[in-house]
Amino acid sequence: TATGLLHLRARGLTEVLLYVEADNSAAVAVYEKLGFTRHAVDVMYEYP
Repeated sequence: TATGLLHLRARGLTEVLLYVEADNSAAVAVYEKLGFTRHAVDVMYEYP
């Protein structure tokens, strides 16, 4: 992931957006460690 971000930055990208499930705590921790912040939270409901 860090290598991919460096690759994108080297090509001039200044912003990266990604989607991760909120309950995927391992992925959330990795992205936060890399400097990502929460931009929006989607909520889905299901009714039987």
